[in-house]
Amino acid sequence: MWTINGKTYPNAPPLNIDKGDRVKVTLKNNSMDNSSHPMHLHGHFFQVLSKNGKALSASPIRKDTLNVKPGETYEVAFLAENPGNWLFHCHDLHHASNGMVTLVKYNSFNQFYKDTGEVDNQPE
Repeated sequence: MWTINGKTYPNAPPLNIDKGDRVKVTLKNNSMDNSSHPMHLHGHFFQVLSKNGKALSASPIRKDTLNVKPGETYEVAFLAENPGNWLFHCHDLHHASNGMVTLVKYNSFNQFYKDTGEVDNQPE
C-alpha cells in the first residue's frame, strides 16, 4: 500500500483549488523500503522552490514530474490555470495502482463527460 497523506486513492482527499490560485505543495518521501517516488501532476507544470528546506538559488526549474528519493522533501508551486479534475500521482505505476494517487480538483468546474463504464470500442 502506498499513500498520500496517509490515505490511498480514492480516499485521499483531493486538493481543491480555484482558477488563478497559486498552489504550493510539499512532497516528502517517508518510504521505509528505499523506494523513490516520481511524482507527476497532470495538466500543469510546477516550479521547484526548495529541496530539503533549502531554497533553489539557480535558474527556476519547471517540471510535471519530480523524482522524490527516500528522505527527501521538496516544495513545489504551480499556477492554477487549466480547469479540470487532474491526477497527481506517483509515476511508478505499481505505487499508483496501490493507492498513491490523489486529484487536483478545480472548484466550479463543470464536468462535461461522465464515464459510464460501458465501452463498445472495436478495433478496425
